[in-house]
Amino acid sequence: MVFGSYIPADQLQGLTVVVTGCDSGFGFETSLALVALGMNVISGCLTDKGIEELSSIATSNRYPGRLTALPLDVTNETSVSTFTTKATHLTPNGIFALINNAGIGYTNPFEILGLSNHRQIMEVNYFGTLRLMRAFSPSLRAFSLAQKSLPTRIYPRIINIGSVASEISLPMFSAYAASKHAVKALSDAARMEMSQFGIQVAVLEPFFARTPIVMVDRSEMQAAMFLGAGEEVREAYVQPSVKDRRKSLEKLDADWFTLQPEQVVNKIVDTVRRKTVGGNTLVGLMAHILVFLKTILPYWLMDQIFYANVKETGLSRHKYF
Repeated sequence: MVFGSYIPADQLQGLTVVVTGCDSGFGFETSLALVALGMNVISGCLTDKGIEELSSIATSNRYPGRLTALPLDVTNETSVSTFTTKATHLTPNGIFALINNAGIGYTNPFEILGLSNHRQIMEVNYFGTLRLMRAFSPSLRAFSLAQKSLPTRIYPRIINIGSVASEISLPMFSAYAASKHAVKALSDAARMEMSQFGIQVAVLEPFFARTPIVMVDRSEMQAAMFLGAGEEVREAYVQPSVKDRRKSLEKLDADWFTLQPEQVVNKIVDTVRRKTVGGNTLVGLMAHILVFLKTILPYWLMDQIFYANVKETGLSRHKYF
């Protein structure tokens, strides 16, 4: 939820924002949008390619702000520590905002998705967010303390990128939904804990968007997961062909309610610019519709609606009822 008016543009200029998951998608575009506002952006990228592409675009456009792209693996303690040290050195007076955007997600029934995949999703989406929040809390506190006596005080903030999946758990999305539920729970507690330091915590919960995390073709990976499952599980579930899985992905890309990345990026930038932020904000019409339907429809009807939408891409091959 966002409140009130915006921070004046001249006060935003020169403030530092840390963004994770900047190789592509929301993180990549958000970094460029913020540096275009004159902000100093420190972008964490998993790959050298991501660092090079982001830095090249920022340099060639001669934005008024400064962008520094650094390597960051949110699952690695050493990488997080090195990234934090470098970022803190660049911003001795503290950072204004931390945007936890890094995330991954695979789809398959929970029995077919390997335990290693369940752990990997939680490690990136939840523990990655937790690591960065813990790492940058001192820097956020330093910024807040420096602002305390100013007549035009600006409140630092943590913006965690959640998902509508934290509100609605869909079949095939068990691990992803669980990780986003965890991010929401962490953020709710942190919002109250960090308020004593003048630090605000907000969660953005977008519907699915046309980003690599959603639109990358993982059909062959999903098929390999199926083959790696136990014999009884393979017998119980349908194994869609790679062709059928790709058709499902093409359908999602064509659906009108699938968000364009800029819709989410605009909401992230809007949350950076607001004077006061906090709580959970749904992004996209379909996110609002699904949450509304959840409040008025019985769970069994919602279950049937969701089941009918995915039953041909990985659910039971037999009729048990």
